[in-house]
Amino acid sequence: MSVFILSLILSDVKDKSLVLSDFCYLNKKVVFKLVNYDKLGAIAKEKGLSQSFISTKIGMSRNYIKDCKRQNIAIPTDRLIQIADILNTTVDYLTDQTDEKEKTAVKYSGKTLEFIELFQKLSPEKQEMLINMIKGLHTEQ
Repeated sequence: MSVFILSLILSDVKDKSLVLSDFCYLNKKVVFKLVNYDKLGAIAKEKGLSQSFISTKIGMSRNYIKDCKRQNIAIPTDRLIQIADILNTTVDYLTDQTDEKEKTAVKYSGKTLEFIELFQKLSPEKQEMLINMIKGLHTEQ
């Protein structure tokens, strides 16, 4: 139902490129963010990559990105993450949430890296349980 409501809202907007920070929610999870396709195209060109190449690199048809832009279809978050990785940028940049174009390298301590590695090996259910435990510890302080 949320997708339908967002579609109705967008159908009333003349310049859909201005509605870049809207999210679509389905079962209380963000399904996708609306992409600034002009920004995506510009950074791809800057990196010497075609949108067709990026589309096939993420396992989609050659015209996937162009079709999404033409039909004003939002790209699902999982694919948008892949595109951002290929372009060495962030989803936030591609959705106009930030002006920082390049990913910034983050340095982690040994314990943080160990935690991340162990966390990634957990099932999604156990990851959620651990997140809730950490939130509980954080609120106790």
